[in-house]
Amino acid sequence: MAQSIIQAFEKTVERRGNAVAAQFRGNDGAWKTQTWVEFDHDRRAIGVGLIELGMEKGERGVILSNSSMKWMVTDLALQSTGGETVPIYQSNLASEAEYIINDSDAVYVFVEDLEQLEKLHQIRNNVPKVRKVIVMNDAGESSDWVMKWSELHSLGESKLSERAAELKQRTDSVDGSDILTIIYTSGTTGKPKGVVLTHDNMLYEAKAAMEIALVSDDDMELLFLPMAHVSRRSCRSFGSIRATAWPSTPTRPESPRTSATSSRTSSPPSRASSRRSTRGSLEWHRDAGHQRTAVQVGRWAE
Repeated sequence: MAQSIIQAFEKTVERRGNAVAAQFRGNDGAWKTQTWVEFDHDRRAIGVGLIELGMEKGERGVILSNSSMKWMVTDLALQSTGGETVPIYQSNLASEAEYIINDSDAVYVFVEDLEQLEKLHQIRNNVPKVRKVIVMNDAGESSDWVMKWSELHSLGESKLSERAAELKQRTDSVDGSDILTIIYTSGTTGKPKGVVLTHDNMLYEAKAAMEIALVSDDDMELLFLPMAHVSRRSCRSFGSIRATAWPSTPTRPESPRTSATSSRTSSPPSRASSRRSTRGSLEWHRDAGHQRTAVQVGRWAE
């Protein structure tokens, strides 16, 4: 049995292979798909790229970006190296990002675009531990401090064969008690506080959802909450356990209704999946208040 989210992901890749892992809108607005094998290739390429840059187990990487396929690849790549993910909302100010970067001791920062990169330039002198900033949409020019996503991906691809055993060893060394992510509170009543979540934390949530049949291999999940949100991260973990594909919504949707409608009408296969997923959730909520059986009481007491 998998003892970490990244190991569970690898098992899903082995089991599902060329099945669709995700659907997302490309830069041209058209829906694109990525299989589990393709997802895994990108994950390993970025993971090896990070090892080439010198990332060690237990070090942390920040992701400052809207939700995207690259966000999820980066998250799993960091896990593959034995690293830990620190998400920051794309709406945070430069000063807020500075605090979280320093408080978490992050050494790599992934930014979505030039808008987010500018925040890092503003605080560069105040984040001395950051070794490299990676721009996920490849905008701007590279420098000794800034690197494009495609460059990191190409670096990793060129070393995949050479570093495959090391990446696998790192992945296998990740234990359930290891830190998966540190998610910061909003900071509305004081300085943001980092909430430490382990692989065991997320595995438990994912397996519990499976036990009550909230998710299955046939379901498709609509990604609406930002990946920096703890609930979104928990749901994301479901996909590492079950082969649940998820379509992403527009970066700045007009409303939840607009996003859901856009996803539903643009991709016909998702309509049936959405109905199945919704029906399962409603049935569980309906039954949740029923009298517990003796079997349930015994199992939950274990």
